[in-house]
Amino acid sequence: MVGSYVYQQQAGYAGGFEVSISTPQGNDILVDRLVFDDSWSTLGGRINCCWGGIGGTRGISDHPIPQTVFVRWRQIDEEIVYEGTVELPGDLAQQVRKLPEITWISDGRKGRSTYFVIGMEADGRITVWLSNALSDDNVEGRVFKVVATGQAVGRHEPTPEDLVR
Repeated sequence: MVGSYVYQQQAGYAGGFEVSISTPQGNDILVDRLVFDDSWSTLGGRINCCWGGIGGTRGISDHPIPQTVFVRWRQIDEEIVYEGTVELPGDLAQQVRKLPEITWISDGRKGRSTYFVIGMEADGRITVWLSNALSDDNVEGRVFKVVATGQAVGRHEPTPEDLVR
């Protein structure tokens, strides 16, 4: 078991983490591909809010901290499909391991989680944040920082009727 732990640490495993997606308030998008390291993916979905925040999350427990993220999303009103890959920092696993604990103000409990938020803007910009807590509510010591940015390439593609509100 110790050998497995050492391998996981060297390979960039830092325990489980959560992935969330966000976009500026009112920007109606459908994220249909979210692929990490060209090898594994998680669900996207239709969203229209929560820029810089953490909404619904997907728990990841069987993959190392990623080195790249590819995202494809549809700007529903603008009829643009964007695709882009963002290179994540080489020391991201180390940054994750160094995230501080948070303290819940209401009862003094301590804890730490890891969240990656993938943000997509209407002009194709991609932002990736790292955090140790869902929000600032009832906690002290929250970290929420940009770890990578990138620019996706867009192409015009008519929006299917079933996506139009």
